[in-house]
Amino acid sequence: MNDHVFIYKGYRADIRYDAERDEYFAAIEVAGRSFRARGSSAPAVASDVQAIVDRLEWAN
Repeated sequence: MNDHVFIYKGYRADIRYDAERDEYFAAIEVAGRSFRARGSSAPAVASDVQAIVDRLEWAN
């Protein structure tokens, strides 16, 4: 399993590869709420994490 650490605006996401599903995934907690991102590559998941953080910061 490949692991990547991605930090964006102080939020940490551990991006991992699931060989059985052939996909990358990450869980991130923002403002006390947990979110998941999934994608076909680590950069795709990192992009989703950025979008989650940006949307939640904008909403607050």
